[in-house]
Amino acid sequence: MNFHFSNSTFQNYLFCEMVKSTQTIWQRIQRLWFPVTVEPVIFLYAVSLGLNEVIRSNLIIQKLCQSKLNYTEEICDDLGSQNNTQIAEEVRLNVTEYETLYGGLAFLPRILYGLMAGTWSDRNGRKKLIGLPLLGQLLATLTYLLNYFFISQLPWQTLYLELLNDSCGTYVAIYIGLYSYITDITEEDAMSFRLGILDGADYTSTAVGTLISGPIFLYGGYYAVFGSGMLSCVLGIIYLTFGVKESLNIGHGVNVETELQGSEVHRNYGSQTISPIQEENMKPLDRPVYITSILYIFESLKTVLKSRKYPRKTILFLGIFNFACYIFTYNGTEGTHRYAYARMKYGWSEQEFTRYLFNYRIGYMVALWVVSPILSRILNIPDPVISIMACCSSIIGFILPAVTQSSTWFTVGSFICMFSPLTTIMTRAVLSKTVPGDEIGRIFSVLSLFSAISGSLVESVFQSVFGATADTFPGAYLLLLAGLLGLTIPVNLMILLFFRRMEKSNLQQEETQISTGDAIFQNF
Repeated sequence: MNFHFSNSTFQNYLFCEMVKSTQTIWQRIQRLWFPVTVEPVIFLYAVSLGLNEVIRSNLIIQKLCQSKLNYTEEICDDLGSQNNTQIAEEVRLNVTEYETLYGGLAFLPRILYGLMAGTWSDRNGRKKLIGLPLLGQLLATLTYLLNYFFISQLPWQTLYLELLNDSCGTYVAIYIGLYSYITDITEEDAMSFRLGILDGADYTSTAVGTLISGPIFLYGGYYAVFGSGMLSCVLGIIYLTFGVKESLNIGHGVNVETELQGSEVHRNYGSQTISPIQEENMKPLDRPVYITSILYIFESLKTVLKSRKYPRKTILFLGIFNFACYIFTYNGTEGTHRYAYARMKYGWSEQEFTRYLFNYRIGYMVALWVVSPILSRILNIPDPVISIMACCSSIIGFILPAVTQSSTWFTVGSFICMFSPLTTIMTRAVLSKTVPGDEIGRIFSVLSLFSAISGSLVESVFQSVFGATADTFPGAYLLLLAGLLGLTIPVNLMILLFFRRMEKSNLQQEETQISTGDAIFQNF
């Protein structure tokens, strides 16, 4: 039988297909749109962090040099000169000592916020938890201004006033609040996309703040930089107060005690509607928040240690180990020791170092917003394999500047390390596929403990390592970073093997269920 299509029929068919294709493309584009909520808050907060990052290190050097060691302003401004080598070494040792002690003092409040902030925000709302670190950043920046204005009059110990920032929760509290807020208002299938946008905004805005801090410092000095940082915090507080709606129904805090007894609180994503079951399970508790927080901590640890079908528990422990290594590596690259390394080895100025920070953070943004979706969504590469690829490239990026002398390799190495943020993201993805959905929050709360510990103790350890090896091999801390990442490569291979075993087991179970169903059907 022959079919004949007229030209008009064929043209109509092509037109319909084009319309369908256009609709499909438009639907995909629409999925990239999202309501702007807390993104400006992280932008303004991170810009302030970027503005202070390098200039804070400069202030500490100047303050200790003039106020503690009693050298003149002229000498302290010329520490890079060959005539002041011994003085520069003395100043560096004192800076390392200060940063190490500061990290130790900041450890306790960071741990307390990591343990208790999540439960507190469940009962009192996310906005207060997000706003408190903004206030802390504002107060810390104000102390920088005071320390510079009275650089010789005030004792050098007044530098520790920046602990006001840590007493307000600093990055530990604000990220718990921001991630919780996004989780409250976002559908489950868009969660990864929204969290990726938030992470990318963090790196990008910090890079912007770091980039502009150099020129601002060059033309306006400390007052201009720290004043701009304070202004950014004030704008963030104003926007949070008037431009962001609370994501939780205040007055119905999560009943942690009921939750620990096994009751489930079913939240409607993107809605503040509370069902009758939620109403009963979300009554405010009579017990103090610290007791409910301790209960939640124990439940989180219990969730990690509970028995699971093999090999899920093994994957869980391996994933937590990997996350610890990755977050320790990240914090090992932060701190004044990296700035001291660049100044000592390459003679970099503030402007050169701020450009370097801007470039490598833009690389982070590209990895999060471009590379990650291509590898995971388009190429369907398994999460552990992506982590291995990121680790291998980052190891090379750390080793290159450690064993070479040119600053070019320091820059190239940082560019190669642009994939390192993928490691923590892929580890979170691995863990989320290992445990049930109602346990993900508790597992992530355990990860926050490692983040809080790492931000204080681990950074201090790397400060000490650099201080002990600066005269003999200043790149030793970079090799230590490479070693931490190297430990995770065989672990990721084990995780990949266990995942394939789970997939095979699940497939066999499905085939068994199908065969059983066919047999029952035939009996009828």
